[in-house]
Amino acid sequence: MSNSNNNTVFYLPGAGGQLATGLGQALRDRGFNVTGRETRDEFRRLGFEDQLQIIRQDLQENFWHEQARVVCNSYGSYLFLHAQSQMAPFPGRVLMHSLFTQCRTPISKGGFHESKTQSSTLFCAI
Repeated sequence: MSNSNNNTVFYLPGAGGQLATGLGQALRDRGFNVTGRETRDEFRRLGFEDQLQIIRQDLQENFWHEQARVVCNSYGSYLFLHAQSQMAPFPGRVLMHSLFTQCRTPISKGGFHESKTQSSTLFCAI
């Protein structure tokens, strides 16, 4: 998963997402090399903290420099922010799409309902 040039993007898709479809394919179509973590199969079966550890390791080993680019979608954004909250500030550039769609959902009487148990940790960090 090496970031061999400035044209490589580390991509974290939404829950159950793949690197070669959707936004990942759109990035490829625009000439980017796409690497990252698919949020399905074996990765999805891991515990939340194990997922965060893998993402932290991926970033630190391959994308911890000023030219690094990270793109996150939905649950991938949620994972990235949780991982980032346990690290030094990320030195590269980050684009997040649909950031809180997996974290909070509106309720009919106003306010929000937290749909993930770790959401309160993330909102405290922000």
